[in-house]
Amino acid sequence: MKYLIILILLSTLTIAHGEGLQQEVGDYTVELAIEGENQDLTFVAAIEDKQGNKLKGVELFLRISEGDTILAATSHLVTDELGSAHLTHHFEESGTYGIDLTFSADEKVKATFPIEIKAKTNFQIRNLLYLLLAVILGFILGKTKSKAKVSYKSSIITIIIIIAITILHVQALRQNSDLIKQVDIQTIRAVAFQGLAGIEKIETEHLHADWNIFINNEQLDLYKEEYQENNRITHMHEGENNEWVIHVHNKEITLRHYLTTIGIQSEQNCLTIKNATHCTDNQNQLTYLANNEPISPHYLIKDLDKILISYGKEADIENQVQSITNNACIQSNNC
Repeated sequence: MKYLIILILLSTLTIAHGEGLQQEVGDYTVELAIEGENQDLTFVAAIEDKQGNKLKGVELFLRISEGDTILAATSHLVTDELGSAHLTHHFEESGTYGIDLTFSADEKVKATFPIEIKAKTNFQIRNLLYLLLAVILGFILGKTKSKAKVSYKSSIITIIIIIAITILHVQALRQNSDLIKQVDIQTIRAVAFQGLAGIEKIETEHLHADWNIFINNEQLDLYKEEYQENNRITHMHEGENNEWVIHVHNKEITLRHYLTTIGIQSEQNCLTIKNATHCTDNQNQLTYLANNEPISPHYLIKDLDKILISYGKEADIENQVQSITNNACIQSNNC
């Protein structure tokens, strides 16, 4: 029994503190649970509708800010089968921060939660107090094994157990710290690659564009599984009225960005598809159009665009444009 009490006390060193927040926004309840200790926190987000159903497969944009300074932002969160999405962040300093959660349902929904990050020393002092209390209790229990006898052996065993648990706990904290550092390094690298891609800002936006592609007046069969869901920021996917619709979740995604996700390399005068390169020459013309206007592969995709890529000797551009679907406006609820 005494060992059980000691283990319960020591367990307070490793059990994460949980805090639940919620906010009513329109027809939805946005929930934010905060797990972890002080500066190393995991945010668990969930959205409920009026019927109390948690929304699954919903893409979330989460932003962490301090005043006017944005510390972290991501649009890659998607609620899982349990209707929740997770993000871990390390706060360098104590202070007051804002957590913004944005998602698109029938309309754009945004909830903001203020949180207070306390100094790390509070956590360390509390852990030391718990450890000291456990040591004292261990001595007391060890010496009161029976009414008449004092068991030094019991005391020694108790101390050994305390030391072993403490060592394990310290190792766990170090591993957690190393993991956080690695996450920070990967985040820095991601931002660097983001800059190389020409995406200056991370802004959540759910845009839809209809498109089609023809080579020598024949439509390429790209609306199939191998070309779908290849990238979270821009993609096609299955579903009613989703045929030939490009989904875009960032305002700075170009046509070239999207084509790269499905294995197509695009330049102004050349297009490479499965190792076959099609270039403008004396007989053939490569054409990029958006809403019947000439564009380049660096064109920023906009909501409700109608995009055509056509290559050939005598391309029937007019009929190809007419073949483009009207599904984007259905997906954007803007027909």
